[in-house]
Amino acid sequence: CDDCEERYGFEENDTYGCCACCGARLYIDDAITVGDDNEIVCNSCYETQCFVCDNCGEVFFNEEKVYVALSEDDEAWYCKHCHEDYLEAKENY
Repeated sequence: CDDCEERYGFEENDTYGCCACCGARLYIDDAITVGDDNEIVCNSCYETQCFVCDNCGEVFFNEEKVYVALSEDDEAWYCKHCHEDYLEAKENY
């Protein structure tokens, strides 16, 4: 049954997987996809280990988080990709 599969299962498939952070078994439809490698995380780990890039809107692990001071009154958290693009655009401006 689904409860036993989630609790005792160990193989990853199209229906079940494991959280990339804590290893908890979870239903894929309830998981959150993170980063370029499309890893999955549970809701609890999403709240503590992830952020949404203020530029592209994608979810990344906190290790990818870069602070950007856009102006005196405006700041943001960018993923490394968006930060690189921001620096390049700023340099070419």
